[in-house]
Amino acid sequence: MRSQRDGLQPCYDLKTMTCDFTAAGYRLPTEAEWEYACRAGTTTRWSFGGDANKLKDHAWYQPNAAKKTNPVKAKRPNPWGLYDMHGNVAEWCQDFYAEGYGDGTSVQDPRGPAGGEDRVLRGGSWAGDEDRCRSSARDFDSPGLADVCFGYEAYGFRCVRQPASSTPTSAAAEKP
Repeated sequence: MRSQRDGLQPCYDLKTMTCDFTAAGYRLPTEAEWEYACRAGTTTRWSFGGDANKLKDHAWYQPNAAKKTNPVKAKRPNPWGLYDMHGNVAEWCQDFYAEGYGDGTSVQDPRGPAGGEDRVLRGGSWAGDEDRCRSSARDFDSPGLADVCFGYEAYGFRCVRQPASSTPTSAAAEKP
């Protein structure tokens, strides 16, 4: 609906919920896209380095979050200026969960399996420890269960879309 509101071609078919990755609209990031953005060109445990003592400056997590989601942008961003990539809320990804995702594959930016019950969650949350907030940490859950209000305030999402240089729909082309 957000894509339609902004005059962009939606990525999701609302009947099948399949994703057209070439569409110009908004969607959840793939697991590979999420980790790439989180790492921001780094190769360390967290985007700010390997010192766990600095996590409190970059993330809301179990020791400092007071058992709740906290305001966005209250902690330091990663090197690319993205906030809350480590902690605060675990973020849904487009991919279905697979145990061995990315293990030993030579495929750049691999996607998860085409189907499944559980979706990938990345980034840790206010309820997690420092290990769950690592750039490479992965979790999963069934998104259908998360909609039933069983205390999933530790989950969130961020939207991604094609770069502005991609071909927009005519309605989006008319916007300044």
